[in-house]
Amino acid sequence: LMMNSSLGRFLGVEQYATLCYMKYLRRDGKIEIINAGHPYPILQQSDGEVEVLDLVGDVLGIHDTVECRSRSIPVAAGHRLFIYTDGLIESYGDSQGKVGNRIWGTEKLVEQISNRRDLSLEDTVDSIIDDLVKQCDGTLEDDVVLMVVEF
Repeated sequence: LMMNSSLGRFLGVEQYATLCYMKYLRRDGKIEIINAGHPYPILQQSDGEVEVLDLVGDVLGIHDTVECRSRSIPVAAGHRLFIYTDGLIESYGDSQGKVGNRIWGTEKLVEQISNRRDLSLEDTVDSIIDDLVKQCDGTLEDDVVLMVVEF
């Protein structure tokens, strides 16, 4: 709540911030995640199964009060956690070439992640970004960040 209040004073009118905060609890074999309006993280298990982690939370800096839920998620060796900005999922064009569809973009990202399970982390990120840039003819409308952590 203090962060939201501070951002509200710092940011201009109609500006906001999103946040995805994670803490890895090695002894417990889990991560704790709090999400504030950020695109949902994606967890890929070591067997390749992919899950979009539905973590609803309000953006920060606009509203006087916000609600951000936390979730504890078990992780094991070989699990991969993908965190990304909305520019990644909103840059994928759908079958008609329309961009900005978050649902379609998230489905496309899940497909991209699933198809790259056997690649290294660096090659996974590079090839997903390369495919996106190619699809967009080298022109991206928004910032694109993709980070992956392997446990």
